[in-house]
Amino acid sequence: ASSAIYSGVQVLQRHHFSSKLQRMSVVCKCENTTKNGAKEESWYCLVKGSPEALKHLMVPSSIPTWYTQSYESLARRGLRVLALAYKKVDLSVTPRPLDQPRSWVESGLHFGGFIAFECKIRADSGVVMSALIQSDHKVSMLTGDALLTSLHVAKKVNICSDKLPCATLTVVGAVDPLTSGTASTSSNASSVSTSVIHVWTVYDEKTGVETTMPFDVQNEAVTKLGLKYNLLTTEEAFLSAANATGGKTSPLWAQADAFKVFARMSPQGKANIIRAIQDNNKDSHVFMCGDGGNDVGALKQADIGLALLAGHANANTTEDIVNSDTAAGAKGQKVGLIGDAESSTSNANTNTDVSAEDALNSHAKKMSLRNEAFNKARTAHMKAFQAQFTKDQQVIVQEEIKKKTEAGDFMGMFTVMKNQANVIKMAMQEENQRYMAMHGQVWDPKKGWRR
Repeated sequence: ASSAIYSGVQVLQRHHFSSKLQRMSVVCKCENTTKNGAKEESWYCLVKGSPEALKHLMVPSSIPTWYTQSYESLARRGLRVLALAYKKVDLSVTPRPLDQPRSWVESGLHFGGFIAFECKIRADSGVVMSALIQSDHKVSMLTGDALLTSLHVAKKVNICSDKLPCATLTVVGAVDPLTSGTASTSSNASSVSTSVIHVWTVYDEKTGVETTMPFDVQNEAVTKLGLKYNLLTTEEAFLSAANATGGKTSPLWAQADAFKVFARMSPQGKANIIRAIQDNNKDSHVFMCGDGGNDVGALKQADIGLALLAGHANANTTEDIVNSDTAAGAKGQKVGLIGDAESSTSNANTNTDVSAEDALNSHAKKMSLRNEAFNKARTAHMKAFQAQFTKDQQVIVQEEIKKKTEAGDFMGMFTVMKNQANVIKMAMQEENQRYMAMHGQVWDPKKGWRR
């Protein structure tokens, strides 16, 4: 903090995140005190969002040559990548920056850097997805994340088969809607330019070479292609292709279930895809799982919507199981069976003698044993905590009783004893919650614990 350029930053205007624009921004005033004690002010526009959205808003000379390669490399590793950009406000040119529109705030920016986040995957997700697929269910991912990040996760959890190459629906010659803030999120978006064409892009991970294939929606061409490739798309590419082939009546809508990954999806876009699957597959039912506010519309649209309110942060990931089992063990001993979900998933995919359902049942049994071991460790911990806490409180109680006795307040002695019982009860409850939260067993929205 001592080396910081500014001593204080005050956000004076905020443009909230927009799924259409894939970014948010603020106008802030930065303050500093010079060596002479004088106050200095500088105004900045700060923007964060998807790398592809912010790139078009930056001054070209500020964009490093490694910009695209770097964020794509991070995304291919499953990281969520945010780009940071800024511009310093010249008050002599723009004396009232707070009166400027959002488009001004988010223009003429300079590249500030990338932030990459890792969102760990539940340890049993791959086994569950394999079990669903092997039982003749179609599984797709609808996400607001970047395409490459989504693909990495889809492969990890077996939504995309590692035995099939991946083909991405790509728009060639399109004007990027992110620069104008008019990204469409519905099936009735305006028609695309006749100069725009659509192709399938196939990326060879071994050679790093991209090839293209012609795009066609007639005669169930997309569905047939889905048998040979893991099909991927963004919402913009899907809508662009649908509008170019008939709009609302495009055959592409009837083949939406052939796609394994829908990336950069808006809340409305997720619901539209589910509605398309329902309308064109009368004998099918859609089950949707979602864990965020952006999933509410899709959860309502699905025949069955399941809101996931547990397992936040690293709860129930392989790493979390290892850490919590180690911590829960008495005297440093590990408790339960540590995250064999990944190996079970691998066996389910490569060993014909082990089905995903068998692996799932095996994992459930191991998790049950782990929970039993955890409860045993928790009981031992709480017993030790109660003994120590009660011992510590006895000193306080004796002092209080002594004071009451010297004052002749004999009835007050009973009050002390009664209050002490409540203190021990409350302490036990708080420690139990703390212990369970530490090991991923509790979720309290107010305190960030897990339930």
